Amino acid sequence: ILTDFRPGAGTMGLETGLPSLPGIIQLLQMQPAEITAQSVEAALVSHSSNARFLLSSPEPQDALYLTYVDHFAAIANYLAHLSAVTVLDLGSLVTPINEKVLPSCNEVLVVLEPVAQTILQTRYLIDYLHKTGFEDDHITTVLVNRVRAGVQLALGQVQDYLERKVDVIFTAAPDIVNQAQLENTPMLLVKQVENVSTQQILQLAERIARKL
Repeated sequence: ILTDFRPGAGTMGLETGLPSLPGIIQLLQMQPAEITAQSVEAALVSHSSNARFLLSSPEPQDALYLTYVDHFAAIANYLAHLSAVTVLDLGSLVTPINEKVLPSCNEVLVVLEPVAQTILQTRYLIDYLHKTGFEDDHITTVLVNRVRAGVQLALGQVQDYLERKVDVIFTAAPDIVNQAQLENTPMLLVKQVENVSTQQILQLAERIARKL
């Protein structure tokens, strides 16, 4: 199950081509005590990749639900029992929702780009995770390159700025990314021959699976 706990900024439905359904919003309109495993499962929508999604709204006015901490805590609790693996996109900010939900996560994936300002923000985020009790063994750093080498920081520079090793690296693959967006499908399922991006995705998946 995949979900983004970012009401008002949900992008998973747009990226996967899934229909605009009530998703999380219908759960947020209930009282926290009324939310059940059945109601959470009923809000899920299936994708052709066999993944199920709990979609947040992309409508900006729905950001008012960012204060509904108890609702999101209840949803996260039930999601954990509905799938062997649940992935929460928490965004890059420490919202009240994230403060509540993070302690129940087994692993945190911190995604960054090879840009100096982004790396500095990432250091602040990792420092915060350490202060809240997350050990390095439960933090995975994922470096995503969006453009070709030569116009961004090299890996060594990134690790120097970050003051830690990068665990998984995604090299730039603009053609595959574009095709995945056109087809509303995960990059792993783009109809192309075996490629470097596939291996990098599998490397990340295997790293997470070993920790389960």
